[in-house]
Amino acid sequence: MAVDSTGFSESNASRHFVKRLRYFGTEDRVVRDFAKATFAADTGSLAIVSCDVTDSHHADIKRFAPVLELARDTGVNVTKVVADKGYDSEQAHVDARGILGACVKTVIPARETETKLARQAWRTVPKGWFRRMMYRDLDKAAYALRCLVETVNSMVKRKMGDVVYGKTPASMPREIVRVHSAQHEASDRFRASEDMRVSSKLNKS
Repeated sequence: MAVDSTGFSESNASRHFVKRLRYFGTEDRVVRDFAKATFAADTGSLAIVSCDVTDSHHADIKRFAPVLELARDTGVNVTKVVADKGYDSEQAHVDARGILGACVKTVIPARETETKLARQAWRTVPKGWFRRMMYRDLDKAAYALRCLVETVNSMVKRKMGDVVYGKTPASMPREIVRVHSAQHEASDRFRASEDMRVSSKLNKS
């Protein structure tokens, strides 16, 4: 399972309209803010396991545990969690094992900290047992699967654009997951029809 976040606009206003509102100082009263959606996607099927939506003023790491809790509540068996450096935190590794089970493997690259003193700079090893393990022995093959959640983000935005029309934090995730599920089912039906068409041609030949 891969975790990542992306931004959605809560308003479909044109840029020119927003620019004029900003000029008159009324943008905050008319145009709604951005929403940040955090996805937990299955790297095998590209299905959205869980989705958490909040306002754009939250850091990525703050929504890591909530999206894992939503994934746990779905009953999906999760053995590995992959995320980018935006989720680099010792607490993230602890939360993943506390929420999904002690056997869950986390793959989150650790940031390299740099210390500067008197025009000299050197890198220091990250603090924390899990972060040091990621720094020294990162599973690059598993981390390569993280790009699949970017594919899910692209699939959602190509279908519904970068605007979410839900008005509440509960309706926004339902809208995003519903659109992606419909697109996913349509893709599955298309692939199935193509497989049947190819097999029928092979049988005729």
